[in-house]
Order: sequence, then C-alpha cells, then structure tokens
Amino acid sequence: MSSGALLSSDEGSQRSLERCDSERSGSSSTQGRDRKRGRESANDSGQGDRLVRIQEIARSACMSPKSKAKAMQRIFSEPATSKRRTGDDEELEVVVENSEASQIADGIKVSISKIPKKDDGRFGCKHYVRKCALVPACCNEEENATPVLYMCRLCHDEKEGHTMDRYATKKVVCLLCSTMQDVGEKCVNCEETFAKYFCGVCKFYEDEDKNIYHCSDCNLCRLGRQEDNQHCNRCGACISVESFPKHKCREGSLDAHCPICTEYLFTSVEKVVILRCGHSLHHKCFQDYIKGDFRCPLCLKSVADFKPFFAKWEEMHREALPPDLANRMVYVACNDCQRKSNTPFRTQFMRCMHCSSHNTRPIGRDEAEPATAEAGTLR
Repeated sequence: MSSGALLSSDEGSQRSLERCDSERSGSSSTQGRDRKRGRESANDSGQGDRLVRIQEIARSACMSPKSKAKAMQRIFSEPATSKRRTGDDEELEVVVENSEASQIADGIKVSISKIPKKDDGRFGCKHYVRKCALVPACCNEEENATPVLYMCRLCHDEKEGHTMDRYATKKVVCLLCSTMQDVGEKCVNCEETFAKYFCGVCKFYEDEDKNIYHCSDCNLCRLGRQEDNQHCNRCGACISVESFPKHKCREGSLDAHCPICTEYLFTSVEKVVILRCGHSLHHKCFQDYIKGDFRCPLCLKSVADFKPFFAKWEEMHREALPPDLANRMVYVACNDCQRKSNTPFRTQFMRCMHCSSHNTRPIGRDEAEPATAEAGTLR
C-alpha cells in the first residue's frame, strides 16, 4: 500500500537562505527582501525567477552542499510557477505559529489554509482517507523552515522530483487540532484516532473499511487478508493461498515494472496478476491486454490453457481451405513448449505437433534438421 495531495508549498530553503544573507550583511538582506517582494509582485512566475533563486542558493556561504542540492531539486521539480497549485489553482500553504522554533518538534501548531476532503466530508486525498498529514523527512531537513505536509506518499511522489521514504517519516500533523507530533495511532492532543488501520512500520494510515495487513517478509502493507495470502520467498511476493500450490516461481517476480503501464510492481497499490509463465502485470492491465492477445507480453507463452477453444476453431476452419492449401505443411516453432515441428497449414493459429498448442509462429526451414515432429528444441 502507498499513500497522496499536496497540502503545502515549501519555500523554507529560500527563507533559510535569506536569513543567512541577513546575518552576513544588512545590505544584502535588504536586497534579498527586495528580490522577494519583486517575485511576490510577479506572482512568483517565470523561468527567469527560478534561475535567480537557483543562483542565490549556489552563492550561499551558510548552506551545506547537501542543503543546496536539496533546495535546487525542489525548484527544479516545481511547475512553471514557483508556488505549487492544485487543479483549481488555489494556493495551499502551511504556516508555523511559533516561527522562532529551531526545529520541527512535538506540540507545534500549524495553520493549514485548506485541507483536502472527500465528497462525504471526510479528510483525505484521491488515494486514501485519514485524519492526519505526513511530514516527509526528505522534504523537511532544513531547520527554521516552513514544514512541508502531504496527505500521503503517492501525493508526495506526484509533486516532488523524488520518491518519499515511507519508513523515514517521523512526524504527522493532526488535521483536527493542527498539532504536530510523533507518528502514532492517535493524536496526543485531542486523542482522535487517525485511521481505522495504522502501520507503525510503513507509517501508513487508511480510514476506509479495507482488509489490509503488513507482511514482514515484503516489509510492506498489502491489500487483502493475511490468512488468504502466503509469502513466497523465491518470488519475493505475497501470493493468494489458492494460486500458491500451482504458481510458477520466478525469482524477484515483482521486482519489475508492469510491461503494459511500466509502473513498478512491488510497491504498486494495484492488484497484480502472476501468469503461468511466472511474469507479472497489473490485473487491470491484464484484463485490457487479453482482449487483443492471449500470449504473455514478455515471453509470448499462453496465459491460459486455450486447447479446447482452438480444437473447435480448427474443426471449423479445416474444411474452409481451398484444395491447393488443404494438404500443405508448414514448419512452425511453438512459443509454449519451445519446439519445432511440421504441421498442416492454417491461415493462423497453426497447431504444434508436440504439445497441441496453437501458440505457434511459422519459421524458415532449418536445413540442418529434418522437418519432422521430432525436430528438437527451439534454439
């Protein structure tokens, strides 16, 4: 499971830079404020403004190389305007009431101008429902900076130019009383339970009525009931109890991207299907794909046993061929058993003489081998 929608924009790096400039020189501080006012009057837009901000960060003498790289990365990942905006173009800002705080600590109150809600009024983004916002460790390294909040990991990854480390999250903000605190199941201030399901390992919250469990072998929260799934150590994935005895093990089968939508499968929140050949893809992608093909998109093996269907198909088409093609033989290679054989010609789906599969393809005759059903394995 993973988590979603930007709650705040972070100009903490810029503010930290301006404070450093102020300490070095009063005149440079005035210039920094002038530049800031100029940017605000122009609504923080334009590529030139972004370049100015990057140059200021590069010239800073009081920021570490790591802090500079992080600040520049945030600017690069922003849209055309320097303030992040939602689809309805409304700014979402977070303000720390105690601006003199030297670090993000428990008990600090934050003021959120707008909190994402579902149509039924519950707090949540397009991915999950929960009563707290996450404080990503990767985006909150700067001291004295306005905290960056996201409803979930997925929302963070969609807006930022990097992937959020779910395990590194240490703080959350209660959306009811706006109290920042350590990750936990309940708010330390108003004692409200943040979600029906909580995982302290993944820092994951979900207030919907869903079956979710944490797999210690995957080290992830998975959708479903734990008793209905079994972890395969070789595949490195959780597989349904029904499919487990007959599934084909493939080492790291989920350590790959879906061949249809290219999303990384191991951490995907979508249901995944493991084919008979051992390759994996999203269930929805699979349902759309088999409308046009019955073979694995990676290895071309049949995704199911289609022999009964093709037996009827061949019976229907056997007598439809003209006399000059009725007795023609074709040399084919089978995608299922990986062997070659001579088989009667058909306009498509010619039968393998070894395994009776119709998942074959015509090939040129190999003169080094006799064109017989015992020709051997495909090379």
